[in-house]
Amino acid sequence: MRSIIARMAPCNTCRARPLATPGSRLLETRRARPQPPPKLCDRSLRAVVSHFLDDDDSVSDEFIPGLNEFSAQLEDVDFIITDLVVNVESQAPHQKQIIDRDLIASTSCGAFESIDGDLFRATLKGQHLYFNSANAVINRKVFDRYRFHSEIKKTADWLFYLEVSLQERIKAIYFPNIFAVYNVHLSSMSIASDKSYWNMRAFEQLHAVVPKGHPSHADVRRAYGKALFDAGYADRLKHKPRALYYYCKSTRYGPPAANQGDPEIARAGSALARRVKAADAT
Repeated sequence: MRSIIARMAPCNTCRARPLATPGSRLLETRRARPQPPPKLCDRSLRAVVSHFLDDDDSVSDEFIPGLNEFSAQLEDVDFIITDLVVNVESQAPHQKQIIDRDLIASTSCGAFESIDGDLFRATLKGQHLYFNSANAVINRKVFDRYRFHSEIKKTADWLFYLEVSLQERIKAIYFPNIFAVYNVHLSSMSIASDKSYWNMRAFEQLHAVVPKGHPSHADVRRAYGKALFDAGYADRLKHKPRALYYYCKSTRYGPPAANQGDPEIARAGSALARRVKAADAT
């Protein structure tokens, strides 16, 4: 039986290495250099899917066998989302709710569910459908159709899923009962100080490609404005001119939230000043 997941040799270019699971062929790529591995490593491999798994996250023992068991049905699936356990340092692990069935439709297909709703909107909102790099795998064929923005060093995988689902109605499924484990700790890249900057870069790219007539254009515009504000707020003590630039630019993409700001940047406008002051208080 053909394995669904590729095993890649260690590669200094993209930092891919196999997960230490006997008999498995799982691709692991560190988020520090999130290049699409099929483009950089052994092109003779013909795996079905790629998995961007951070080096501090993991998968359960049944993750790979579960995917392999249904490899024939999954070969034409673009995007697979599994269950996810979130393990925050000093807290008890908890399982995330993946699908909110009141907000996005799905159809049972035996061992997995077909996601029938708007994947772009669900991914953008992050409440209808929850996934991250640990519990999402993507068909390698999708990389042949769309560009992966490797210059965006964080959140590039999330941006990729959004851009793909914006351009076409991809076939996505939820595969329950096989788990990935997402670990959050003080040195996690997901909470590092530069996360706000890379989020802003991702929303900048997304805002550039979502047409004005798209139903989610206003949501993307507001999200980009918030990401600009967050990038400025993160920079306020390190580089005030750049922070002020981000603050001012954020006002062009939707009105500032009420009761947020800071007197230090009063010249950017009183509403913006209130916005930063409220952020300081949280």
